[in-house]
Amino acid sequence: MNLDQAREKIDEMDAKIVELLAKRFELCRKIGEYKKKNNLSIQDKDREKQIIKARAEKLKKLGFEDQQFVQGLFELIMKKCREVQKK
Repeated sequence: MNLDQAREKIDEMDAKIVELLAKRFELCRKIGEYKKKNNLSIQDKDREKQIIKARAEKLKKLGFEDQQFVQGLFELIMKKCREVQKK
């Protein structure tokens, strides 16, 4: 594989990541509607901690151990999801 082919593959993966994020945000919008109807809090700090821990463990099993990266990434994703849920 040459550099151009590798970059093309990265572009394809990035497109998939963006599509998955859009799907996640759509689900979060629906969850937000449910929470509003049922008087539930938008943020669940215990669940967020569980998610970060599970995702860090998953990445570690895949050969990449970086707790700080996973935490920062998912904190950012969850922050956006809370914003989507509030709309």
